[in-house]
Order: sequence, then structure tokens, then C-alpha cells
Amino acid sequence: MKIKINATSYSVRFGYGSYRRICEFYGLTKVSGFNDLVKRFKLEKMQDPSFQQMGFIGNLVVAGIQNANPEEELVITSDDVVDVLWQDAKLLTQVMDEFSKSMPKETPEPKGK
Repeated sequence: MKIKINATSYSVRFGYGSYRRICEFYGLTKVSGFNDLVKRFKLEKMQDPSFQQMGFIGNLVVAGIQNANPEEELVITSDDVVDVLWQDAKLLTQVMDEFSKSMPKETPEPKGK
């Protein structure tokens, strides 16, 4: 997906690289740390998002931009991202949908033989 911030269009790619970056940002060193962040910020309950939730989403999008553009030095902040999402509820929904699609899927246990 693409997001336009300060007149520049950025590719955003969620997945392992963005999860690793967001965990590093919050000082977490294990893969399970990402799930802990999702639970901490209660992303499934975003009817009336808190400033903390919006800040996390901004940081997540920055991590997704860094993941999609690893050689590019970013001059945007989480607040820049949130400013854009704040103005466009549809874009916020699109970002959350892309994020949800990128989450690892649980593999169902095989049924007994």
C-alpha cells in the first residue's frame, strides 16, 4: 500500500521486517514481544482510539515504511503519520486492514488419524 505524507508518497509493507523494527523501537527482543504490543495497545478495540493507540499505529506505519524502503533515510515521524490518518478515517481503516492481513495466521492442528 502507499501513503502520502508531507507531499511524498511512501510504500508501506507490513510483515516480519516491520514487526522486528517496531519491537526494537519498544525495546523488545523476542518475536513474542510483537503479540504483547498488539495486546497492550488493544488494537482490536479501536472505536475511540487513545493517544497511545494512535502513537503505536504511527510507529507501526513508520516501521512499515522503513521495511518497504530500507535504503531510504526517512524524514517523517510517527506524528506526521498520525496527522495524515487523523484527517482520513478511510485511510486509517485501510492501514489497519493491511496490518491485519499481514499478521501470521494460526495453522489449525491436524485432526487425529
